Amino acid sequence: MQFSPELQSYIKLVLTSYQNYTGTTLAKDINDLYTADFVSASHCFYDDNITRFVFANLKAQELWQMTWDEFLGLESKYSANPNHRSARDELLARVKQEGIIYNYSGIRVSKTGQEFLVKDATVWNVNDSEGKLLGQAVSFCDPF
Repeated sequence: MQFSPELQSYIKLVLTSYQNYTGTTLAKDINDLYTADFVSASHCFYDDNITRFVFANLKAQELWQMTWDEFLGLESKYSANPNHRSARDELLARVKQEGIIYNYSGIRVSKTGQEFLVKDATVWNVNDSEGKLLGQAVSFCDPF
């Protein structure tokens, strides 16, 4: 898979932010993260107060039953059914405040409408080198 230089730079920030919060390494680079044996995805904040996915590794694509092209640019709220979005919003607000949340569990939905339980997820803020909040990322073991 060929990744744009902008996405490669952003994923470096995802990985650096993770390491800063946890003290551990999630992946060595974008290629390692893309093919990892765990689910990982990230959304960015946009001026219109909408979060859109900018990255979803192969395990995330499989779980949400979406291709790379379907995932990218999708409003991240659509990763959950409407009746679970308020809980999702509360989680993301907590992450904004605290920087990282461990052991998160919540219901999400695939493109085909199949609900699944995300459990023991780590969700963290993605910051640039000056500490500006750019987005958030998640990783968890595949529930299959």
